[in-house]
Amino acid sequence: MRGEDRQTALNPKQFRRPGSDKIIDISTLDESDPDIYETVFYKEVPVVNGNMDETLIVTYSPKYKAYQKRIRGQQISRAVIMIEQPGRKRRSQNQNDPARFIKSTAITETGEVAGKNIYDLLVYRLLEKKIGNKYTCNEILHTLRSMQVTLLSKESGYIPSYKRTALTDDLHKAFGFLPKRKQLQPSLLLGL
Repeated sequence: MRGEDRQTALNPKQFRRPGSDKIIDISTLDESDPDIYETVFYKEVPVVNGNMDETLIVTYSPKYKAYQKRIRGQQISRAVIMIEQPGRKRRSQNQNDPARFIKSTAITETGEVAGKNIYDLLVYRLLEKKIGNKYTCNEILHTLRSMQVTLLSKESGYIPSYKRTALTDDLHKAFGFLPKRKQLQPSLLLGL
């Protein structure tokens, strides 16, 4: 379909009710009215297809719109579950697959599109949940970025060089890492 024909078909004006010649703008309909809700409106759009003149019948049903909205809402809810439970198996990939609502765009810290995908929003949400939903993603990110350790020597190991807070303590407890300002061997720091 040509662009101008598509525009005409999608325009909410020039619809009719079956059996009536009155022109209706469907964007102004009161769809809470049961009579309107149950009606299927239509319009005829003349289309030139090569040497042939055709007429395209475009229909609009408030009831079908509500049905599609409900189905889409259920699919979005399933997509949210897929994000929150990433290890969960998916049944199949088809046109109704809720994964179509999940898109990721990798960006750098300055907001430019990056070439590498990292699912930080999901990772930080899981972190947020693991430490009891007491902190926002921004607080967790800021704290993690500030958690530095200092190498004393290869033999002595590392020592934490960041300020201890309730959030750092909660991160330590959640991941079984309690430095308490003592020297850490490199294998312990890496969780080996």
